[in-house]
Amino acid sequence: MEEAWMQEPRRVRFLYQGILQVGVGFYHLKNGNWRGATGLLRNGAVRLKEFEPESLGIDVARLVRESETCLGELEALGRERVREFDLSRIPKVTFTGQQASS
Repeated sequence: MEEAWMQEPRRVRFLYQGILQVGVGFYHLKNGNWRGATGLLRNGAVRLKEFEPESLGIDVARLVRESETCLGELEALGRERVREFDLSRIPKVTFTGQQASS
């Protein structure tokens, strides 16, 4: 997906970037990096909001909502308790069932 983001000249590149930021944020979370996780989740959610509620068949609103919920939980836990986060709560990209268009 990073290659698609880097090569895409249209604004949809920011959809790709937002999805990547959220994904890398959760990668940081799995490694116990609270600062990296919270920063990328915050930035990714902001980037994705432009594409709500749906874009390219992706349920963007759901991804934003679930990512922001996780971000809130991480902020409440704080840096010292980051490993207490329930990793099963990490959202997945879901599709709306509508035809994707570019």
